Amino acid sequence: MTVFWQARLLNLLLLTSLGVNGQISECDTFEEGIFTTYLSYPNEMEWKIMRKGNSQTEVLIKIEKQQASDMETVEFYAQLDWVDDCSYIVTYDSSRHALTEEQKQVNDSGGMLVVMQGKEGDCIEYVSYMELNGEEISSDGILCKDK
Repeated sequence: MTVFWQARLLNLLLLTSLGVNGQISECDTFEEGIFTTYLSYPNEMEWKIMRKGNSQTEVLIKIEKQQASDMETVEFYAQLDWVDDCSYIVTYDSSRHALTEEQKQVNDSGGMLVVMQGKEGDCIEYVSYMELNGEEISSDGILCKDK
């Protein structure tokens, strides 16, 4: 486990022990189902996510100002390793699709840590942490349950 992940998991455990994550009582609402997620950094993106158990399918709807149909691959498969009710580590499934360079780097660094932290209605805010090109990157996003 890299120092990056040790630090992130230590922070997560500290938050859990202090009861911060305990304030979110409905993270399990976001463990299975169909969702739309919006990410603003490093690129503005919109995804459709289908989640069941520890598997997730991601379908890219749009990235910045272009439509997803302009890209070669718009559907990705991932495995989720739940750390607790409100956080999980994402790794991409190379047996089901060719990985992008970014996805290879995410997998090589141990995955992407996602921490859900602010539920409002059918949506929850999250922060994802990853290591790309040796640099620690965090991104804020919103995950909304489709009706």
